[in-house]
Amino acid sequence: MLASDIRGWLDRAAEANVVVIGEPIIDRYIHVRPLGKSAKESIVTFTPIGTTDYRGGGWIVAAHAGAFAKSVCYRDTHLTPVLKQRYVEHPFRQTLFSIVENIQIPESPGVFPPCDILLIADYGHGLLGAEAVYKISHQSFLALTVQSNSANWGFNLLTKWPRADYVVVDEVELRLACADRYSDIESLARRQAERMGTEMFAVTLGHEGCLVINGAKRVWVPAVADRVVDRMGAGDAFLAVTALLVWAGAPAEVVGLVGNIAGGIKVGKMGNKVVTREEVEQWLKTDLSSSPVEPATLAPRWCQR
Repeated sequence: MLASDIRGWLDRAAEANVVVIGEPIIDRYIHVRPLGKSAKESIVTFTPIGTTDYRGGGWIVAAHAGAFAKSVCYRDTHLTPVLKQRYVEHPFRQTLFSIVENIQIPESPGVFPPCDILLIADYGHGLLGAEAVYKISHQSFLALTVQSNSANWGFNLLTKWPRADYVVVDEVELRLACADRYSDIESLARRQAERMGTEMFAVTLGHEGCLVINGAKRVWVPAVADRVVDRMGAGDAFLAVTALLVWAGAPAEVVGLVGNIAGGIKVGKMGNKVVTREEVEQWLKTDLSSSPVEPATLAPRWCQR
């Protein structure tokens, strides 16, 4: 696979007009350092040394997409942003615990403008109820991720969506949707892709890369990250960039590789920061030339646990 070929697909993706729907999230990092054991309880006390806020959720998905697309409109849901506060030990960046606030009752996102791609980031925090899902599911090109997290575990599953043209979920989200802990990932992905009439179905696997299903084709692409600072938001970057490529008609190996590049760039940054096309281009220039990825050499990834 040549870098020039990938750039050609990125050029085609750059013609897309995108509408993003997803809960607005504020990711607040409260940096602390330990003082020592409490004199009265068997706990360690900490003192805050700084706070940093990042725009996450639908905001960051729209920002990622905006770095690659012709135009992006983030649908203003008028929801109070979900606040996710992470207490992070400095300087080792270890999250101690987190607090989530402002989970709301689902409501309809209302009317949104015409677009080439309707990009849905369903975090399960009170945006997309049954009425909205029914309405959105009939759009022409629908790209979708459905997240399972501590605030919605078992209640926000891919099965709530009847169709999509492109789906991105991680392994746990796929297994929850299929109620299947042990079957191989490929068969589970194919089951959901067939149910939803999905053209391209991607399963992100963290440090093991990703699996992309496109009809009878199956491609596994290894991870490319060489430095992990903060894993939060890697899936958002993967979704935003690859949705444009799938719309443009890119093959599965390009979708998987560019998605992994975007996710790898993101995990090298602390907090929710935008992945740009320039950063992807730089990776292609410095890394792909020395380590080409050929579809024929991509090994199948089976998961029997």
